[in-house]
Amino acid sequence: MSGYHAEKMCEGFWRIRDSRQDCCYLIEGDERAAVIDTCMSDEPLLPMLETLTDKPIDLILTHAHIDHMYRAGEFRKVYVHEREKACYTKGSARLTRFGSMAFRVNIKKYPVHSYACIAEGEEFDLGNVTLKCIGAFGHTPGSMILVDEAHKAVICGDAVGSGSGVWMFLPDCTSVADYADSLDKTVKALEPYRDFTYYGGHYGQSSGEYSYPLSYGMFDDMRALCRGILGGEIASIPIKKLPLKFLLYYRYKTAAILTRRSKLK
Repeated sequence: MSGYHAEKMCEGFWRIRDSRQDCCYLIEGDERAAVIDTCMSDEPLLPMLETLTDKPIDLILTHAHIDHMYRAGEFRKVYVHEREKACYTKGSARLTRFGSMAFRVNIKKYPVHSYACIAEGEEFDLGNVTLKCIGAFGHTPGSMILVDEAHKAVICGDAVGSGSGVWMFLPDCTSVADYADSLDKTVKALEPYRDFTYYGGHYGQSSGEYSYPLSYGMFDDMRALCRGILGGEIASIPIKKLPLKFLLYYRYKTAAILTRRSKLK
């Protein structure tokens, strides 16, 4: 399949990216496999995944945005964090339709309310490989991280961005204050996995003048950034590439946020 590039990171763990550099991850256990997110290629995803594993494959979404669930209709079972399902509204669906037009892909309906829930802290058993769910609410109300202890991997989706900052200006994003409160819990939950490899939802965003590889430290820096913004200690920085007056850009160490004034609560 020319629309995808599959990279085997270690036995039973693949990073897959599409031509837009969106990323998904295939993880194989003894009994089942799971793909985390779907990329946004015009080509079907499942047939390519079936060249990598002969195990039945379920889909787990880090969050319900089009670039992470575009191929969700190919899978028999789709899982989301319980909070993401509960918070998916008509406005969320409208945002997805707008994203379809912006990315110039087919408009699809995503039955998020019919997806299976993963509870906070729940472990998804693949057979000698388990994926642990950790909430990271902000970019969406129910964004989650999957921890794979067997492969020493943390799959982050867009929880803190993929190296160049997190988008916190979209309608479904939480306030910066709620994001900071969530990060307090996320950082604590991730502490046992601080030395794991962290993977994001978009390839190549960890390189550049103000970009950094994903890490546990980025979550800690993001928490400090949110607190600094709310406390008035960190000021916004002009954005040369995106000269839109309603957008505000903040940076602290490895973390960056793009938000708007209505989210500064």
